[in-house]
Amino acid sequence: MSQEAILVVEDEPQISTVVCAILRRAGYAVSEARGVAEAREAFALAVVPFNLIICDVLLPQESAASLVADVEWLYPGSKVLLMSGLPMDMLEDRGLLSPEILAGGRVFYRQKPFSPQELVAEVDRILRMETRLTNAAH
Repeated sequence: MSQEAILVVEDEPQISTVVCAILRRAGYAVSEARGVAEAREAFALAVVPFNLIICDVLLPQESAASLVADVEWLYPGSKVLLMSGLPMDMLEDRGLLSPEILAGGRVFYRQKPFSPQELVAEVDRILRMETRLTNAAH
């Protein structure tokens, strides 16, 4: 079983349930949050840091960008996978996501919908990249 801890931040219960089930079947330790406030609570209660935070871009009350800033401060070794049903250029045009947020190599974007296999492959790729970067530093 994988030791990687993942937090899924999604306000749509049906999507959250499916994404979490897919990742749990793949062997990840998965926690859920329905928005940025719940994600912050999960950060405070986490026994181990989250290796990956998967977050919907369009959340009520606070943006995914504010959560990315929290992750960069609280979990400097963690990665973020942002997801939305809207294409990247539409998110940019609406001011919801900027190319700069993706430029640092720790934040990634995936457009919905995706298959379970595509999600697991993307998560595996991101986490392997993190391991290589961590191992190269030692």
